[in-house]
Amino acid sequence: MLPKNQTYQSLISGFLMISALTPTALYAHPSTAVASERIEVASSEELSRCDKPIWPHQRSNGNLRGEVTLAFLVSDEGKVIDTFVRKSSKYESLDRAASFGIRRCQFKPRLVNGFPIARWIQVKYNFIMPGGYSDPTEKMLRNQRKAVDGDLDAYFQLALDIRSELADDTQAIPMFRDAAERGHAGAIYQLADAMWHGRGLPMNQPKALSYFMSAAQLGHADSEYEVGMAYVNGVGVMPSIAKAIPWLRKAADQGNHEAQVALGDALAAQTEPQPDYQAIAGWYQQAAQAGDDLGQLRLAQCYLLGSGVEKNPAQAAFWLRKAADQRQPRAEALLASLYLEGTGVAVDKTEADKLLRLSAAGGDPVAMRRLAAIAPTPDEAKAWLQKALQADPSANTQSLTH
Repeated sequence: MLPKNQTYQSLISGFLMISALTPTALYAHPSTAVASERIEVASSEELSRCDKPIWPHQRSNGNLRGEVTLAFLVSDEGKVIDTFVRKSSKYESLDRAASFGIRRCQFKPRLVNGFPIARWIQVKYNFIMPGGYSDPTEKMLRNQRKAVDGDLDAYFQLALDIRSELADDTQAIPMFRDAAERGHAGAIYQLADAMWHGRGLPMNQPKALSYFMSAAQLGHADSEYEVGMAYVNGVGVMPSIAKAIPWLRKAADQGNHEAQVALGDALAAQTEPQPDYQAIAGWYQQAAQAGDDLGQLRLAQCYLLGSGVEKNPAQAAFWLRKAADQRQPRAEALLASLYLEGTGVAVDKTEADKLLRLSAAGGDPVAMRRLAAIAPTPDEAKAWLQKALQADPSANTQSLTH
């Protein structure tokens, strides 16, 4: 069993117990911010210092193409120490090449109050055959023929394919701009995304936000999500949960899973009217069932607390396992706590220790504090408490000492 007061409930984020929290307290980004629950996307500046993975030259590969979505763990020394394929290219050789390539790169760790902290980052790699510029796919040729006949959607899709299949922003960006000027919401979003991240266009977040707003007004789901999150985080606009919710709801209704989670969080952050926890759990469930790791974590927390659903620790453990299998650090820490307590699962200290160490390696201060609580020696406990304090200086670690 865990030491006194160290139950799984102490691991659950405050968004489900928000009666004492204001939206500002819940969503603020102070200088002491802990590791993000969402895996962040690698910036173009970071990737510019990193060689692209090499296309695997093997006779058996044939004409392989594919996009790999890869998550990688950057240690507090800036080294890539772990990788996880979030979306496969459908070719094992390409997935391996992406993982191998990223491990040769050096990145900057996250700094919290001057201390380096590990972090998970995500990147997409598009593999094309050498000489791919002269080798368009049949899909690209079909879209080209349709675009010549005036099909704006085909023209936009061709631009997307040129960017992904041929890795050519010099052709794709002008095509996006052309389609955007003709009112294509997806093209407006692509320009906004390029400006926001500085990929193919100079970084200009204020202008990018105006583009997101234009596309959102045309009903583009991803843009609606971006506008909603701008209001949540106060980026380019005054923070306002009330203004965020309608945009997040529009995106969530269209099946944007990140928006579904964010909408649940925003609804939970409301004090007036009283939060509808059943509806909140419903949004989390939609995202969780679609495979969203943060949605799975949120839904598990609902089952642990009986918030909007009937209390069910076994269901919580089920969803936590799914999130932990996607290397969600907070889910790893929370699932480890269940294994220590035997809540919803059989007691398994070995599995708990494994999960806690994975979570702590991912920069989660909660896992670090748990490791301190069960450390076999005072020196090891002290070391973990120090790491936890560096990762989250606002945390009260006093009660976790032996």
